Order: sequence, then C-alpha cells, then structure tokens
Amino acid sequence: MKRLIYLFTVLLMVSSCKKDDPDPTDEDPTQAMRIEDDVTTNTTWENRVDNPDEPDYIIANNINVDAALVIAEGVRIEMESGVSVEVRSSGSLHAAGSATEPVVFTGVQATAGYWDVLEFNSNNPENLLSHCRIEYGGGSVTYKNSMVWLQNSNNAQVGIDNTTFTGSMGHGLYAESGTEFSAFSNNTFSANGAEGLAIFANHIGSLDETSDYDNENEASFILVGGSTFASTTTVPATNAAFLMDGNFDIEADVIVSPGTTFRMGSSASIEVHSDGSLNCVGTDGNMIRFLGEVETDSYWDVIEFDSNNPHNKFHYVEVAHGGGSSTYEYSSIWLQNSNNGQLELQNSLVRMSGGWGLYVEAGTTIIPGTIVDLLSSNTFENNGLNSSSDCTGGCDIFLP
Repeated sequence: MKRLIYLFTVLLMVSSCKKDDPDPTDEDPTQAMRIEDDVTTNTTWENRVDNPDEPDYIIANNINVDAALVIAEGVRIEMESGVSVEVRSSGSLHAAGSATEPVVFTGVQATAGYWDVLEFNSNNPENLLSHCRIEYGGGSVTYKNSMVWLQNSNNAQVGIDNTTFTGSMGHGLYAESGTEFSAFSNNTFSANGAEGLAIFANHIGSLDETSDYDNENEASFILVGGSTFASTTTVPATNAAFLMDGNFDIEADVIVSPGTTFRMGSSASIEVHSDGSLNCVGTDGNMIRFLGEVETDSYWDVIEFDSNNPHNKFHYVEVAHGGGSSTYEYSSIWLQNSNNGQLELQNSLVRMSGGWGLYVEAGTTIIPGTIVDLLSSNTFENNGLNSSSDCTGGCDIFLP
C-alpha cells in the first residue's frame, strides 16, 4: 500500500512539472513552437509570445515548404545551427510585416553564418518578403554563403520591399540568372561578409535608387555575374557601384542613368550587338563611369560596339583602366565593322587604357568624325600603357 501511494505521488509531481514547463513542441499558444517537419498544407504562422525578442517559432531541422505558408507581422523565427528552408515549386512563402512589427528570420545565436539559407525555388507570385529582417545566415558554401537564394531551376520569383539583410557570412541576397524580383524597393544590405546583393543582368532594371546597397558590407559593390541584357533595361544610379564580373552581351536597348558607376572585373567586357544599344548620357556634375575594380591599366578588356543604333551615345562618360585584350589592340572602346558599329562620343574622358583609348574600324561611324573634333570635344589622358601594345602617337584615337 505504501508503495502504491509513493508511485502515485511521483506521478503527480511529474505531471505538475509538465504544467509548469510546457514542452515547446506542443500546441500551447504562449510558447515557441519547434518546427521539425515540412510544410505540406496551407499554414499561417501567427504570434505566439508577447516578447518581440523571444521566438515564436524555432526551425530545428531542414524543412521544405510545399504549400502556402503565410507569416504574420511581428513573428520572430529563430533558426538552429546549419538549418535551411526551401520554398519548393508547389509552395509559397508570404512574409508581410510592418514598419513597427517586422517579420524576423534570425539565428538562435547572433553569429554570421549560424544558419544556412532561405531558398526560393518557386515561381509563385505570392512569394513576398515585406518589412522583414533577415540576419546571421549564410552558413553554406553551396549557396555562396548567402542568406536568401533565388534558384533558377523553376525561375523563382519574389517581391522584396522594406527588408534588411544583415550579418550574413557572405551575400545577403543572391539571385540566379533567370529568376525575378516581382517587386524591389527600400531594402537595406548591411554588415554582410561579401557584396550585399549578387545578381545578373536581367535583375538590374528591377532595382531602385532608394535602397541602401552598401551599409558597411565587406565588399562595397552590387555583384553582377556575366550575362546578357535581353530586354530593354534602365540602369539605376545606385549608392553602390555595379561590379561587372565577366563578359556581358547587350541585345536590347540599355539606358544608363546619370551618376551610375560600373567597376569592371578582371578581363571583363561589354559587347553591344546589332540588335542592342548602349545609351550613357550623364551630366557635367553627374558623370557615368566605367572603371576598373583595380585602378590599373589593362585591368579589364573592352566596350565593343557592333551595333549601328543611333542611341549608342557616350556623353559625360569616364572610361578608365581598360584595354586588356590584344584581340582589340588593347583598346578600351572598339567600333566593330561587321555591323557598321556607331557611337556618338561627347564631353567624355578616356584614360589609362592599355593601348588605344578609342579604336575605330573602317566602315563604322564615330561622331564627331575627325580626330581633331574628337579631341576638342573629349579628353584623352595617359593611354597606351601596356608594354605589349604597339599603338603610336599618344595612343588616344585610331581612326582609319
């Protein structure tokens, strides 16, 4: 009898402990919920705790989102070490916070790279990150140490506004070529371990001039991978230069806003094809610049015009540190005759080229059309610096 009484007392004590310290995996709405399973049915995550500094949800395993997941304003989601969330083709993630109650994706520990990645592999138009704070991810080299990754296997699309990407081990946001920003405005990239934003040519026209792309990131650029401008694009004058990493083909009309700066990566090039145009019209106080990532001659290759489009214009443009390719006589600007290339060059500065500052093939059109007029309306300085170049006479302009 005493033994039965003792066992009963122990059971009461255990039951009492469970009530005082609820299991966070249960459905008690006042406690953080541990997420260990995939999202397979349409789900809404609401606020569960009153303290905004405490998590509402803890992601404990890698999870897939295969249905519609809606995250309410003010929800705080903490990620355990090394975990990731993938929004797959059948799913969507709609996180809409507010200015006073953002949705937060963070690590259980406030350490760069603590968790891995939020990956969008879904083309669903409901995908949204609005008034979010995303921090301390980027722990996977598979995703270039980025916190948010747009995957091109399903042409992912996401709208992103008023969202902060901070404390990533690498990029805050990486969008593969062929993915899409359905909206993009007023975002901030701060204290990330590489460029805050990494994109391709098709994303540039979606960017805005009000976002802060360089708030103490390790690399002070917007990284742009080598790719093709296949549709009409207006390039905004962002507060970080575009680091052009690779070779770029222009097959549509590209208009560059005054004040835009491009930093050209090693051996980078731009070719304007017959069906494209490059229109760079700056102002006296707001020039457009194509400079080397490293400011030395021959660092990048060439801007080649193989297009006779009259919209090809360089007004108030600075071109420096190019001329790295013997294919183009080490010139920084090359007019190609296969499609009767054309360029109007006015009030511009061409300097520190490996060879010729400007090389004009026979059968192309340069405006103005004489060396005297080109020199009087533009400035050429310190060209012909590459010892392999055989340009002569100052190496400013070759005109047949």
